[in-house]
Amino acid sequence: MEEKDLLLNQICSLYFDKEENSAHLTGYIIAKNNDELICKHINQRGEYDGYIWSRVSDLYRISYNGKYDRKIAKLYNYKKQKHPDYNPKGKSLAKDLLAYARQNGYLVSIELNTDGITGWVRDFSNTKVVIECLDSYYADSDGIETVSIDEVNTISCDTDFEQDLLIISKMKK
Repeated sequence: MEEKDLLLNQICSLYFDKEENSAHLTGYIIAKNNDELICKHINQRGEYDGYIWSRVSDLYRISYNGKYDRKIAKLYNYKKQKHPDYNPKGKSLAKDLLAYARQNGYLVSIELNTDGITGWVRDFSNTKVVIECLDSYYADSDGIETVSIDEVNTISCDTDFEQDLLIISKMKK
């Protein structure tokens, strides 16, 4: 897929996993460049579900304004859902989303080739990201991890999963 194929601010479904072609993200692409995109994600109930960063080169299929897309957009509008204001403008969209998450105290999930980590962004650069990790079941502190940006497939910020984990984490304090 090429950056020119990506239309901004139009409801769409994005497909990244050829092995599981029913798995997709639905929402609005709000930023793109040569090999990055940020999607304003909407869950299957038509509700706010954070922001997701992915590589354009991992995208193999995109649909605009299909039946499912229209259904999700209708639910989103009917339920008066809104995403918090976020207008990525950085050269690196990954770094932009990491900065947004850190500024707002949002949890992120970072998907790597073989596994993933969830937690708070503590630091990042052009080559790495440092995460204060949480156990993904019970929100227990799980150390600090440093990950190479090149190994990151997806960054999810403030999705349902991260929101629930944040609630559990706050309840422990």
